[in-house]
Amino acid sequence: MKATVVRDRLWDPTSRTWETAWLNLLGSVAFGVSAAAAYTVPSSGEVANAALVNIGTFLGAVCFFAGALLMTPDPSRSNEVSTQSA
Repeated sequence: MKATVVRDRLWDPTSRTWETAWLNLLGSVAFGVSAAAAYTVPSSGEVANAALVNIGTFLGAVCFFAGALLMTPDPSRSNEVSTQSA
């Protein structure tokens, strides 16, 4: 998978950059849900929904990790670049 296929347009839905952006967006939403579920009820001192806190945090972390993996350079391509510059 290439970072981008169409270089003369801004919209290239087949590129890695768009997939990374969507994964980061989903991860941000999951972390937001987790933060909202972590509300502590003042009368009892308990978290509103501990399971949702844990699931949201886990899914957010998985999405961010997958996005980070997509951003890593292709090892075969980095070898080509280093041999061309020498």
